[in-house]
Amino acid sequence: MVKKISITLVGAGMGNPGCLTREVKERIDTADMVFGAARLSGPMSDANTQTVVDTYRVNDMIEALDRLIESGDKPELAAVFIYSGDSGFYSGAEKAYLALWKWAGAVRKEHPELQVGIDIMPGISSVSYLAARLKVSWQDAEILSLHGRDFEETLPLVRDAVRYNDKTFVLLSGAEDVRRLIKNLKDFKDAELFLGYRLSYDDEKLLRVGAGEELSDIEEGLYTAFIRNYAPNRKQLSYGIPTGEYLREDGVPITKEEIREIVLSKLRLFKGCTFYDIGSGTGGVTIDVARISPEIKVFAIEKKAERINLLRRNMDKFGLRNIYPVVGDAGDVLDEVMKKNPPDCVFIGGTEGRLRDIIDLLRKYNKNIRICLTAITLETKDQIMKLLDEEYISKPDIVEVSISRLTKLGGQHMMKKENDIMVAAFDLTGGE
Repeated sequence: MVKKISITLVGAGMGNPGCLTREVKERIDTADMVFGAARLSGPMSDANTQTVVDTYRVNDMIEALDRLIESGDKPELAAVFIYSGDSGFYSGAEKAYLALWKWAGAVRKEHPELQVGIDIMPGISSVSYLAARLKVSWQDAEILSLHGRDFEETLPLVRDAVRYNDKTFVLLSGAEDVRRLIKNLKDFKDAELFLGYRLSYDDEKLLRVGAGEELSDIEEGLYTAFIRNYAPNRKQLSYGIPTGEYLREDGVPITKEEIREIVLSKLRLFKGCTFYDIGSGTGGVTIDVARISPEIKVFAIEKKAERINLLRRNMDKFGLRNIYPVVGDAGDVLDEVMKKNPPDCVFIGGTEGRLRDIIDLLRKYNKNIRICLTAITLETKDQIMKLLDEEYISKPDIVEVSISRLTKLGGQHMMKKENDIMVAAFDLTGGE
């Protein structure tokens, strides 16, 4: 029976054996078993003297080790799992380590005499390699990956990085990712894109592409992109977009600028949260929230389709891709939206008398939600106050805001008072 198992998770760089560190090469050369995708495990191992397994799954390694623990003739066994790039950079090595660590704990309970060691060794990432080939530094760059990720969900992060940084690196899965990325960067007129194709291999290519340029004939394979924006925007560190910057239409409401700022402060938004704007209108709150962080997923729910069209125009104007417009009465569509994307924070700007229905729907998914509402009419204010008596409302924070705006009257100026607005925020506890 095997008495000692040494496991190493290694980063193999882009795939060319010449890019292996000496330490990694030694671990691979001395291993009894080599696991990893064929493009890596094949060229870097010796099938005549080693057991070589073409796999992406660390569970295949665990299953093989389980079989050898009982039947293996050698008292000591060395196994290596090869990952592309660097083991700590968008790699499966971390999850594999956790799975192996859990497995090792269970195995030692059955075989106390068995020693299991698990190491991780880094490789050269495609980003550092491409940066060196292009003769640029990467310590001040934004680095993201579209490889193996949902393109539409990750795209807002990429666009945000390009908008506010002069350097952005992106890992890509293949030619289709390249074409989609270029298409979605066409509005960045001051940007250019460099593509690294099959980096480190003999057929390596470096391509320069203009923003929005069409590439009809592009080879399939792995790509890493470097995007240089020669005129990045300055990232605003506070929220609050002046009302005059929005595209407007007569009869379509927008929450007043000062009220939006109070609402956003009371919503307690956080990185990666899911946010609902119920009764989005022009999209004042929607746009402001989406602009804070591309990692916030924003659902704009609006009953009138023509208002959604206006929202889409504002989305295009501000270049936002993390907003998901939903047409319909909130009381009718919320249930379907919440099945896949339950909210963390909700702003309710308009309910048309269905506030109670909306609150009851939000409670269904047994999740604590931060709610903020605004009210002008006495009827809506009364509904809000009645909510305070409900046991599932906690941490109420209610203010009534009076705003006066400077107005010119003839040759003089005066402060003109606007309607008082109640802003109510609270935590909503889920449950039937």
